[in-house]
Amino acid sequence: MKVFGKKILSAITVSMAIALMSCSTPAADYSVPSNPLNVRADWGEDGSITVRWDNTSDSSLWGVELTAEPADGVFANPIYLKNVSSFKTGFLNEGTYYKFTVKSMNKNLSTSSGSSSVPVKFIKNYDWYETPITEDGKPATKTTTGSILFGRFPSTLLADSNVIIDENSYVIKGGINYYRGNDGEYYAKIEKKVGSNTVVRYYKVEPVKWKIVKNDFQYSGTKKACLLMSENVISGERFYLSGNDYSSPYRTIDGKTAWGNNYQCSTIRAYLNGLSWEQKKTASSSQETISEFVNNGFLQGVFTEEAQKKILVTTVVNDGNSTTDTAGKVEKITTGFWSSSTEDKIFLPSVYEISSLFASGTTSTSASEARRKVATDYAVGKVYHYNSDFKTATFWLRSPAPDGLNSNTTKDSKWIRCVSPVGTLYNSFNEDRSIEGLVPAFCMEL
Repeated sequence: MKVFGKKILSAITVSMAIALMSCSTPAADYSVPSNPLNVRADWGEDGSITVRWDNTSDSSLWGVELTAEPADGVFANPIYLKNVSSFKTGFLNEGTYYKFTVKSMNKNLSTSSGSSSVPVKFIKNYDWYETPITEDGKPATKTTTGSILFGRFPSTLLADSNVIIDENSYVIKGGINYYRGNDGEYYAKIEKKVGSNTVVRYYKVEPVKWKIVKNDFQYSGTKKACLLMSENVISGERFYLSGNDYSSPYRTIDGKTAWGNNYQCSTIRAYLNGLSWEQKKTASSSQETISEFVNNGFLQGVFTEEAQKKILVTTVVNDGNSTTDTAGKVEKITTGFWSSSTEDKIFLPSVYEISSLFASGTTSTSASEARRKVATDYAVGKVYHYNSDFKTATFWLRSPAPDGLNSNTTKDSKWIRCVSPVGTLYNSFNEDRSIEGLVPAFCMEL
């Protein structure tokens, strides 16, 4: 029995030892963890910078050490963080380039060599130019002449190879992605097919220059205010996107026929103001309401909400008289292809406005330096008709062309008035592939 008992005790002791061994804590991993990946700095609309990174999956990872170069402000000393993959700060020196480095760390506080972001420029308050100012930085007033700066839009081609674009850091304005560069500025991207290759170019988002055209423009009834037009051709758009390159069947709007050159029902008006528009691809297809620009057009992209409040709603006249000039030198539309008047904040100039306010008394075929507009780099990247000698581009007017002019058809009237690169008035075919320049206008009280 004793022997038996000893055997039993021995068996129990061995079993307990095995159990204790299986329940013991594994040895800690004190190896130095691998570096974090994808260290980057994202800007916030509140003027902050958020440093982000992807932590390693190494079991020895306990935390990270975050530093900045130069080491000032909140980064005067290393910052130690645990169980996070980002750090937000707004306490840095304005206009200074910072490079952020993140090192993985084990329990012994031993660190990896570290991974760094590209140097990024800190800009606390990005200026969207929501208050109009003169070119020398003074507030615009009723006595201001020349041009003002108001709102922002893509303009100059990025040529500085030191600027690095972060496509993970962006805001969307008017349907356009604005990517942040490490210089603190925003950039829009245009991709173009050149042969079998896709060429990518970036354009800096800059203050828009608006020419003060007339200080007492009658914008609504007898009310008068300042009329402004963009100093340049600033983009390229289609007048009416029918969805069918060679067919522009009429639509029915409010019980009336609307052809492809009807400004009231155009794609370009919808884009300018952030509205919906009606599309009909073929004569037999259903008419559709397209809402892609609703609260997401040019108006919303260029101007902040506060800036939009400063822009007046203008009664945009689109009758037969708007298709000619006061001197009667430009052919007047006598058919019913003009549209009803509209109530808009942003609009295209008419033949009457462009002819009467710029080179009045000249014929439609007369070249005019006063009428032509230099195109921004961004516009050049989009428009079809560009003159490299003058650096000017064709831009749309809102007026329909004389019925049948430059066309074999006299019914569907696809023709729209434009200003050519040399300043003549001519007609552009309104088809999906025809992208002409954009010279927006609006009224406001300075």
